[in-house]
Amino acid sequence: MHILNAILDNETDASETLSPPGVGGNITDPEKVRETFGGRVSMIGGMDQFNILTGGSPERIHAEVQRLFEGFGRNVGYILSASDHFFETPVENLKAYAEAARECWY
Repeated sequence: MHILNAILDNETDASETLSPPGVGGNITDPEKVRETFGGRVSMIGGMDQFNILTGGSPERIHAEVQRLFEGFGRNVGYILSASDHFFETPVENLKAYAEAARECWY
């Protein structure tokens, strides 16, 4: 979280520093990130590709997509994506991820 102000100071257009603890990051509260960026920086990422996307149930994936979109994406620029690669993710989970993402609208 401490890097968020440096990102603002750098005047970047987008940031993909949204890694949750499950993949080595420390982003636990999407709303705080959204409030910090205040619509000045688009956000990319946030999905835990190991514990949720690859190892979670379709219901867990759906819930996480909704949580991320509501937290990061409400009324600002947000691109939902995994925080890193997802090579070992079952096809069924990728389908659940895509289906949940289709429900997210600005």
